[in-house]
Amino acid sequence: MGRWSARLAPAFLEVAAIGNVRKVLDVGCGTGSLTLALAEAAPRATIVGIDLSQAFVDHARTKSSDARLTFEQGDAAALGSAVSFLLEQPTIAAGLVEEARKTGQRYDIAAFVRKMERLYELLHETSRATGRAGILKADLSFLTTER
Repeated sequence: MGRWSARLAPAFLEVAAIGNVRKVLDVGCGTGSLTLALAEAAPRATIVGIDLSQAFVDHARTKSSDARLTFEQGDAAALGSAVSFLLEQPTIAAGLVEEARKTGQRYDIAAFVRKMERLYELLHETSRATGRAGILKADLSFLTTER
């Protein structure tokens, strides 16, 4: 979300309806604006933010002393590769689903990736057409659907 992160984070979290989560991975956390908003919205969650830019990670670390937050340098492309691998390995994916059931959590990695791809497309489209202001009026309801 870039420079709009701090402004868009509350709206994004409202639509995402994260609920009472315990663990969050913020991939591409940048300077940590959304990560900090996540910390406020999920007071019991442990949150790890990763970004490719060490400079962004270093800056994010200066924004909060909250012990629940950790910022690390990491490559989101590696996560994408891991997701692709899981999609091609139904036995491993089924194991993750079973583990999620045991812990009472529910997740669908492929659906998450599709939603984030759509969100980035929408950010790109509205930025070009409206000088970024349009995202504040965009329909983000696709983030709350099952698929």
